[in-house]
Amino acid sequence: MATENVINNPNEINNYRNKVVWNHTAGALTFNNSTGREYIHIAHKSGSNLTFGNQVTSEFNPNNRQTLTNGDTFQTTKGNHNIMDEQMEQRVFGDVTILTGTPNLYSSSFMTSYMQEQATLAAHKASPELKQPGFSNVTGSVYKAVGGQPDPVTGSTQGKSFSKNE
Repeated sequence: MATENVINNPNEINNYRNKVVWNHTAGALTFNNSTGREYIHIAHKSGSNLTFGNQVTSEFNPNNRQTLTNGDTFQTTKGNHNIMDEQMEQRVFGDVTILTGTPNLYSSSFMTSYMQEQATLAAHKASPELKQPGFSNVTGSVYKAVGGQPDPVTGSTQGKSFSKNE
């Protein structure tokens, strides 16, 4: 006489359970196909791992992490964005602008005014310390001599005195 197994959890009938693990000397690759718990996990023998799950993508680097992008990088976070560092260095060979506030800020008249003021500020920052002749390759501005004259033959300002730029 055959015995019948009683299932105490009726939801267990609807659960598919399946998991495949490939273990190798270099690391392991795991595919979990179980209902509601599907994920892919890649692990290296150093402890580095990458997990793609239903709710999260997780990465762990026990040593260094390096990324090289020959094109552009775009990152958008719709929730919170947290950075925790012991030390941090950023090298930027151009402008850095950080804007905070409501999403409506970017299409407001305030932002238009803000950008105009920023352009004026950038032009002042690029202007020479002294009121001597020259031009800015950043803003395209041309500066005239005020309170002094360059050498009439060579146009040189070396050894000449000019008023300070306010």
